[in-house]
Amino acid sequence: MYKGVQLLLSAWRRIVKDGKNGHLTIVGNGAQYQEYERLAATWGLQYRVTFLPHVPYHRLQKMIDESEIVVAPHLWVEPFGRNVIEGMARGKIVIASNIGGPAELINLKGAAGLLFERGSVDGLVRAIEHVFEMSIFDKKEMGVAARDFVRDNLNMEKIAKSHEQFYTEVIG
Repeated sequence: MYKGVQLLLSAWRRIVKDGKNGHLTIVGNGAQYQEYERLAATWGLQYRVTFLPHVPYHRLQKMIDESEIVVAPHLWVEPFGRNVIEGMARGKIVIASNIGGPAELINLKGAAGLLFERGSVDGLVRAIEHVFEMSIFDKKEMGVAARDFVRDNLNMEKIAKSHEQFYTEVIG
């Protein structure tokens, strides 16, 4: 529930109703999994949404590579957002709620993704439609910016040096 799956389904329902083409894949095996499947079927989305309960990491990477957008519609304050980093690292456009770690990461490099107001179906619809309307060049440029940001800022060497510097300052 706190991951924002119902929010995403509500937004996708509006996007499909507006005649946009696309397919949504939701990965994860949370407590409301079956409830969300039923909701999608009730809304007539059963052919436009695929639910996958668990995907091994090697297969998840392939799925991200085959996707155009990675969406993280968290309702809670996600402290880091691994799925956001994985999407960015694979050069994908990431759309995330404007709170927590994902928002901080995207704000550090504004060209690397899109943010929307937490809990706002309208905001999420606008963000997804914005990506649909972007030129291929702009999509590629945003994906490259995201990938470059992760490569340059979230590599093991840089993170280790940052931790070392922090502890050196704290210790004295």
